Amino acid sequence: MNDESLTELTLDDTDVVATLDAAEADVDAVEATLDAAEADVDAVDVSFDLTDEAVADEADEAEAEAEVIDDPWTRPGAWYVVHTQSGYEKKVTANLGARIQSMNMEDRIYEVVIPMEEVEEFKNGRKQTVQKKVFPGYILVRCQMDDESWYCIRNTPGVTGFVGQ
Repeated sequence: MNDESLTELTLDDTDVVATLDAAEADVDAVEATLDAAEADVDAVDVSFDLTDEAVADEADEAEAEAEVIDDPWTRPGAWYVVHTQSGYEKKVTANLGARIQSMNMEDRIYEVVIPMEEVEEFKNGRKQTVQKKVFPGYILVRCQMDDESWYCIRNTPGVTGFVGQ
């Protein structure tokens, strides 16, 4: 190598150092700008304007939570199958509902259901949708079973007994 090439390298190195110093100065300026912007963000007072959409979204969320709470697997009590006189399921359901109210058993007997399904039948050449009993002669009762709730259900007119008893 000759002296001329060393001089060129030395000049190039000083240019690189100067460029690095300028880049560091730019980085410091950007960091200072970011710090100032963060300080401004911290000082900003935030207020919300609830529009109809926001209120509707909150209502939808509350409704979704209510659906989760109303899950049939988490409801209190257990299901019992009650045998009734055949053809008197609706009357027994009405009698049991009245008896539950008169004996103040709403906190122990929760629900009385006649299992029904919709079936399409053809009558007089027309298709009709009718409700048929899934288990004729039986109703389903969801309750917290104890002596008083058993007595209330068992002694309702039209009830012949519990299945499995």
